[in-house]
Amino acid sequence: GITTTFTQNVGRVRTRGVELAGRSAGWLARNLSLDASVAFNRPEILENPTLPAAVGKYWVRVPRVRAKLAATYEWTPTLTTQIGWRY
Repeated sequence: GITTTFTQNVGRVRTRGVELAGRSAGWLARNLSLDASVAFNRPEILENPTLPAAVGKYWVRVPRVRAKLAATYEWTPTLTTQIGWRY
């Protein structure tokens, strides 16, 4: 099959949502901190002169759910190592 994509400008978009974030330092190890966050978004097209039928629909350029988890280890006050995951 053939896949076709196209890009167009959108007049106005509104994104509403909620984000939760937390941090734990020194819980598992003295120099280890854990950071986590999750965001739930609802992006909505408010105005689109090129394609009026898209008004009121979900805008695909903003993910509905975003999440992050990171672990940081502090070797010295000026040297740290971090590993993370994003969705």
